[in-house]
Amino acid sequence: MIAFRGVYYHLKHPILAFERIAASLKLGGSLHFEGEGLIKYAEDLDGKSVDIDFKAILESDAPFCLIYPNSYKGSNWFIPTPAALKSCMQAAGLEVVELNTWTTPEDNSAQRIYGYAVKVRETAEMIEHGLY
Repeated sequence: MIAFRGVYYHLKHPILAFERIAASLKLGGSLHFEGEGLIKYAEDLDGKSVDIDFKAILESDAPFCLIYPNSYKGSNWFIPTPAALKSCMQAAGLEVVELNTWTTPEDNSAQRIYGYAVKVRETAEMIEHGLY
């Protein structure tokens, strides 16, 4: 079991991190994760709140994420929807078993995704497409 809490959104290459974690797990081993998510708040590149239809994004189950130059709410790069986080783990050979979210109702100080996944493939890294 590996606990990966409060980390992935600080990383420039989160899929690579999930691949490395999966490589460290035995088949059937679990990863417990928690971190920032795109649930009800987003900023533009100047740090100003933007109005987005979050309900439509979350209901679509499309893997959206926000990418910032180490500047979202501090030192953060990668803010995924739950579907995007699930997609990253799937690419690394992990299957999400449980995924939950919570937010602070009074402000936008927290919007978190948490749960656990298990390793389902012996090969941690999926083969990437060739270069053109």
